[in-house]
Amino acid sequence: MKNFLAVIACGCLALISGQALALDRAGVDLLRDKAATAFTEKGLDGGIAFLGDKANGFLDLQGPGLHTWGMTTKGVLIFDHSGQTDKGMDLNGIPSGEGGMFVDRVINAAKASKKANLIESAFPHPVTGEVKPQYMACQLLSDKDAVFCVAAWIP
Repeated sequence: MKNFLAVIACGCLALISGQALALDRAGVDLLRDKAATAFTEKGLDGGIAFLGDKANGFLDLQGPGLHTWGMTTKGVLIFDHSGQTDKGMDLNGIPSGEGGMFVDRVINAAKASKKANLIESAFPHPVTGEVKPQYMACQLLSDKDAVFCVAAWIP
């Protein structure tokens, strides 16, 4: 099985609209907001393609492991730009390092506030495999019955 737990990784020093973002939580939060705009302007498929194009600043698997991913609110993977999991994979049953189940934790946090910031204490990096804390900035796409996340291995 592919290294599944890295499915939610993303974050890094990225170029967005010509400006380098800081490699910190605020930068990842800003990427989440820009990703939401991409989905609004381009639709689901267009947004997924946009986020997966490294030139757009949402993908840098080296260093902080920046990438985006999304799932339905039922826990089925829609996309994973880390390349570690496959579309259609059922993510239910994966435990969270913070207690409970990972899918429930992400979906409940996103539904509670539409925008959610989460830390998973033990996620493997998509390139190095090193297990360390990962920061995720997630948002509900209520019109699509889905959630997407931007995540990174940052302090």
